[in-house]
Amino acid sequence: MPYKFFNGSDSFHVLHWGRYRYLIAAFGLEVLYDGHHNVRVRLPNTFSEKVCGLCGNMDSQTSNDFRMKNGTLTENAAHFGNSWKIGDENNKDVDDDGTTLLLNATLKEKARRNESCGMLLLEDGPFAACHSKFDPHVFLEDCIFEYVVRDMDEEALCEALESYFVTCSADGMKMQTWRKPDLCPLQCPSNSSLHNVHSRHCCNLLQI
Repeated sequence: MPYKFFNGSDSFHVLHWGRYRYLIAAFGLEVLYDGHHNVRVRLPNTFSEKVCGLCGNMDSQTSNDFRMKNGTLTENAAHFGNSWKIGDENNKDVDDDGTTLLLNATLKEKARRNESCGMLLLEDGPFAACHSKFDPHVFLEDCIFEYVVRDMDEEALCEALESYFVTCSADGMKMQTWRKPDLCPLQCPSNSSLHNVHSRHCCNLLQI
């Protein structure tokens, strides 16, 4: 790492971006992946309505994003995901009985507090600079859901906050400090050193 491949419009290169792997293709595709739970895919506007799959057709309309491979729309996330599955035929479909998961109301309110997921909405908080670019309410609901479903595991909270941070940082937004010694302290991977726990380049990877 980094890795580069040159072949005209098919050229691409991959590099480390903090704890993330960052793929940049010559035709405009950018993929940011942390190797665990968070992936971001970006394409130029010229691809609007010319793509399909798990990321939708890029027409800025969320109402038709769950279009299955056969062209029909569904409201069932499992059915949608299963329709785009590729690879080994032994990979089992995701099961879904169509029921809605009910979250504990008390835990939801706890997760919504300013010191938890609610931090995303604070007008004077560390994520405020990004509010005008990316609506934090969508990330808030995802944060609350994951935090409660995973039994208030701090890792779930950290992953949700980091997801919004990375989305904003990848778009060039300058973000404030959000990690603290008692909130999501950053652990760098092997062969790396701590550079700045709050910057997007949080780990200065050594070339070996």
